[in-house]
Amino acid sequence: MLNGASALGILTGSSGTSAPNAISSLALFKQINKNEAKLRQTFFNRQDVQKDIETFKTKAVGFEDIDDLVKDRKTLQVILTAFDLGSEINNPGKIKAILKSDTNDVNSFANRLNDTRFAELAKFVDFSARGFRNLTTASSQQSLIDKYLQNRFESDVGGANSEIAKAFFFLRNIN
Repeated sequence: MLNGASALGILTGSSGTSAPNAISSLALFKQINKNEAKLRQTFFNRQDVQKDIETFKTKAVGFEDIDDLVKDRKTLQVILTAFDLGSEINNPGKIKAILKSDTNDVNSFANRLNDTRFAELAKFVDFSARGFRNLTTASSQQSLIDKYLQNRFESDVGGANSEIAKAFFFLRNIN
């Protein structure tokens, strides 16, 4: 199994030291890894995180079409973050096209994109076949919320050091 040093070395080509006085990515990763359970619990219980989840649960049941979903930035941000696509929040046209894609058609927009996360998003929502059922059933909502918490924790825990989030993502997906 790979460890943090290996992951950071693969991702950054070094031990992750960015400046002489800055804490190295590896040292920060070790510190976070040592206290990960406590950090996760603190993060999950944060008021802003819980508010985002409650807002998502409340609003997800009321959407009638994809336009409504794309207009609701708070709910859309939770969904996009769950698929590690949070940076796409300012591309509503692209998101609409992805969500309207026929996931069974290999030539659909979502399936033609190089980044498979878009196809995963389209398949999860699967509006054409299921409406918004995956956003409204408790088990599907919980699956999405778990992914949201995982991705948001990984991006938040390293703060300004994006290498930490990359290392967590790498380790989670390589195993």
